Amino acid sequence: LSADAHRVTLGEIELDLGRVDQDLKKRLDRLRALHRLVESDDERPDPLIKGTSIPVHMVAALARAQSVDEIIEDFPSLGREQVEAAIDYAKAYPKRGRPYPARSLKRALADLADLGAFDENVERAEVSQISECSLQASRGIG
Repeated sequence: LSADAHRVTLGEIELDLGRVDQDLKKRLDRLRALHRLVESDDERPDPLIKGTSIPVHMVAALARAQSVDEIIEDFPSLGREQVEAAIDYAKAYPKRGRPYPARSLKRALADLADLGAFDENVERAEVSQISECSLQASRGIG
């Protein structure tokens, strides 16, 4: 089609449908690429990152509170492309039901250790308070 065929004018408003079409094609190409990096079937409730047993939505949930580099530290078998694909896939196909926590267990335990929760001389009330702070942090609260 000609350049004029991609333009629509409504009074003073002019829309360039060619740009919209290009953007749509780029987005569809990205979705196709995401599907190549994700395994999904009727037997599993959650799609997995291809070649792993790691749920896509779990990795994407971690991105709410952790950087891509931190996620890769927690899951050294994953590459940057896989983590970014999981995040994008979850944006396109949101998880139903209860969400995954925003912090990995490894990081939550490290946070508790940094706060002294595992120190022998910590009182029970202090541990409860520390645990509540960590729980709120894992949920992205506070």
